[in-house]
Amino acid sequence: MSDEDIRPRLEFLRSDYARVTGEPFKHFFCPILFVDEESPLCMGHIIPQAFESSSKVWVPQREDVDNFYGSAAEAETAAAVENRDASPATVVCSPQLGPLFRPKIMSGQSPIEYFTSKSPPKFAGHTPVQIVEGEGENMVGNIVLKVSPEEVSSLINDNSLRFVIERDFRPQITAALIKAAHLTLFRMLGYEHVLSATGQFLAEILRTFYLENKHLQKRELTPFVEKYFSPLTGMIIPLLQGGGTTIESNEALAVFGSSGRCYSLGVFVEVLERRFIVFVPSGTAEEFGTYLSFLNDPPPSISAGMVQYNSGNGKEASHWKRNELARIPLSPRAT
Repeated sequence: MSDEDIRPRLEFLRSDYARVTGEPFKHFFCPILFVDEESPLCMGHIIPQAFESSSKVWVPQREDVDNFYGSAAEAETAAAVENRDASPATVVCSPQLGPLFRPKIMSGQSPIEYFTSKSPPKFAGHTPVQIVEGEGENMVGNIVLKVSPEEVSSLINDNSLRFVIERDFRPQITAALIKAAHLTLFRMLGYEHVLSATGQFLAEILRTFYLENKHLQKRELTPFVEKYFSPLTGMIIPLLQGGGTTIESNEALAVFGSSGRCYSLGVFVEVLERRFIVFVPSGTAEEFGTYLSFLNDPPPSISAGMVQYNSGNGKEASHWKRNELARIPLSPRAT
């Protein structure tokens, strides 16, 4: 993507920024960092390319911020969703999935060290093992346990060996989907969203993590992603495969409280044909407490309806068009 491709979009955003603030930005007012300074720009896909979405919608974005979140969250999110149905045996034997899912082979409460091998090597005090699935018909791969054959035989006889996969990808998924939701609303509403209470809330989440950790290498980021985004996983719920809506439709899910006021918007994001909804605050300070309560103690169902954003024209102002409300059961907040 060249500067010639980005320039028309940038000029449109410059005009939009002037409409909202009264004057245009000089370089590019970043919707995440909230600064207007010279920096290399890129085609920031709203739904990252790693998610293999059918949507190719993009907005100009700072290259440094876009690349950072690609490394910190988006690549692992795509890999986790793509391989969510992989069997434990496959994960243990895979040189690619093993480092991602961090599987363990346990005996009781004690882990047994092992490594993968294309062919069973012979080391004193080590035991090569062929992993099969089904009725012994599907050869998965070879691993080498760092214990003696006698110990392995004893553990097998005691039926005490088991695979354990405890990796929790919710923080990475949360980080990637919050960014996607923020850029979705930026694409729909422009700088009206970015400078609203909702936009500032989402930007602060993303900006703070970026500024605190941008100096780290990809391999160093994982524990910081897990610590920072774990408290925010309640913003995300998975939907059944298929269904939902698209970026191009300008639709979202509006959630209403007993007061009759909207306290949250649900933004749809697609990852490898699986859909998630990201609940963001509605933008009104009066309802922010209700939104936080919703995240911390989600009800079994919500009163909600689809809304569609109309950008307006010379005859009418921009507005949200709301469909009929319904009670919608919530699935567990897990990904």
